[in-house]
Amino acid sequence: MKHYIRLYISVLLSFSTLSAQEKRDAPAAPLVRKLSIDNGYIKNFNSNRAIKDFDLELSQGFGAVYDFFEKQYQPQTLFGRGLYYFLFNMATWGPARGQMATLHEMGHNSRYRSIGIDSTFINVGKEAAIFLSGNKEFTINDVMSENYFTTILASTLVTIPMPFVWEASGILPKYDRKLLFTPENANQFYNANHMQKLQKKFKVALSQQYNTKTHNDQADLEEISDLIKKTIAPKAKVVISAGGPNIQQDRARNAENHLWYNGGDHLTIMNTYFWDKTWSGFQSTLSKGKNYSDNQDTTKICNAYNEMGINLTHSKIIKYAYLSYFLSTQTYANIYQIYKTITAGENKVYAPEYYGVKLPNVGLYFTTKGPTYNIGSGYKFSDTLFIPLSIEFGLSESAWEVMLGVRKKYPPYYNAFVHMEVVFNNEAIGASIYGGAEWLNKWTAQVGLTYHNAKTLQGERNIPCYKDGDTDIEAWLKLGITY
Repeated sequence: MKHYIRLYISVLLSFSTLSAQEKRDAPAAPLVRKLSIDNGYIKNFNSNRAIKDFDLELSQGFGAVYDFFEKQYQPQTLFGRGLYYFLFNMATWGPARGQMATLHEMGHNSRYRSIGIDSTFINVGKEAAIFLSGNKEFTINDVMSENYFTTILASTLVTIPMPFVWEASGILPKYDRKLLFTPENANQFYNANHMQKLQKKFKVALSQQYNTKTHNDQADLEEISDLIKKTIAPKAKVVISAGGPNIQQDRARNAENHLWYNGGDHLTIMNTYFWDKTWSGFQSTLSKGKNYSDNQDTTKICNAYNEMGINLTHSKIIKYAYLSYFLSTQTYANIYQIYKTITAGENKVYAPEYYGVKLPNVGLYFTTKGPTYNIGSGYKFSDTLFIPLSIEFGLSESAWEVMLGVRKKYPPYYNAFVHMEVVFNNEAIGASIYGGAEWLNKWTAQVGLTYHNAKTLQGERNIPCYKDGDTDIEAWLKLGITY
């Protein structure tokens, strides 16, 4: 088996290198970066799509910073380019991870809100400011942020001087607050009676300062923890706990697709690709041997699966996560691009393809059907016509899903494009259609509509609201500026 995996990786590396070299032989297209506003940024829309798109635009911003300073210093030698690449990554390591951590928490946040439970971000910027001020008498409410944008701004700023602070990121469900709404078939998400008890108990807990060293306060906290376990249904626990790792996989897939549709982009697009692919494996490495009693996402997922009768261990997660990274062709294109950046000063990374076929990438997801692999590929008929395809299948339980789409570009007509895709399995179907255009070589607009069906694996991960059942319709308008 190991022999076949090594052979597979060597073939992927050779194809990836060939594809990238073929593209470099063609005239280089200038990089176009974008910064947008989207109605999905409004908290009540609860849009994973909008925040993932914004996250990609932030990564493009890192590329603009990279190019600006490279132009100032103009390293001409192998040593100079290598040193600049190293120093830039050291300087941006904290902010890039802060961006990643905030998106991860957004994944948890959106799954809480999708079932009507209000939640909030732990803002590491506020946390650091309070700590540095010497104030040790603050409550959990002092470090709360109401939305993603205030959180990521503070996280990015504070991780410049303190690059490891991002690890303090988190999300907190507001069980003391009234539900945002009561979802249809609420019993599939939580026990209503226990929810009422939890809300009362949680409200009392947050109204006072807790000293966990005293017996009574510790007993109260343990009672709350036990009540939470009884309140949230196992399937909902999976969806919520997996929200962070899953949105990171989506982040990697978005970057892979963006490179394919746009003929490449700056190497900073992939600045957290390794972590996005392997984060669940990293968490399980930290948790392995702790008897599934710590607070890592993957521990919560394993415990929830156990309640559902699905056997998943940290050892399996570690294997699945790191194997998904090494079986993705984009991994080798990224490695090759680092080599070309240092040796030749070429900063553009490409999506690996071979005679129009997008070479496969593998993503690990956690679903209510157990862990799954999503294999993404597609075929490019021309520079203006793409057929994306992905297949998702269960790793421990029987499950399958197919996504098939088409993307057509119209360069003479304001660089317009139309994208349609459908996702389906043996239970349900979901679909999306969107398009956009550019004018005056500066302004962009995009409009779209998605029919989310939570009985599909993709819908389960991204549906904004379960208020009316397992389906929801998301409409959006995005306006942007290029630079």
